[in-house]
Amino acid sequence: MRKIRQDLMDREREMGGTPEASADCMGDVLDFNVAGQHFRARRSTLCAVKGTVMALLFCGRFDDAFIRDADKRIFLQVFSDAFIWLVQQLITYVGEQTIDSIVIPPSRQSDAPFTYWVELLMSDPATKRRANHHHQHQHQEQQQGDGQQGHIEQRPGGEQGAGGEP
Repeated sequence: MRKIRQDLMDREREMGGTPEASADCMGDVLDFNVAGQHFRARRSTLCAVKGTVMALLFCGRFDDAFIRDADKRIFLQVFSDAFIWLVQQLITYVGEQTIDSIVIPPSRQSDAPFTYWVELLMSDPATKRRANHHHQHQHQEQQQGDGQQGHIEQRPGGEQGAGGEP
């Protein structure tokens, strides 16, 4: 077990990360260049929802791995409207023990880039949620096009099938 942990820490360092994030860095204010839009956010806000892609990215372990612009701001090529909106939502959750979900407003739910980035940043990096979500959506569209009714079931290993099909 120690060998596995050490190997993971070594890989993390190779990617520009550090093995453990410091609790004192949660007060840091990070400067961003989000697809050309300049923005500042407190690290504790970015890490408000534990176990998400957002929290992992900005916990302090990967600061040296970020691409930075000429003014040393962290450069992110993401949909700036979604990123900035999400950070503004997270401000209200700093210090909360658990957060069930961030609700995308109805006016933005049909905005594919916005929804994609919010869902991706709030997803659990240990799962293949985006790939499964995309597969499920395609399958549902196919069923609707064929006039079939059915349900999507999650199978071990992340595979999905409709109504018990192999």
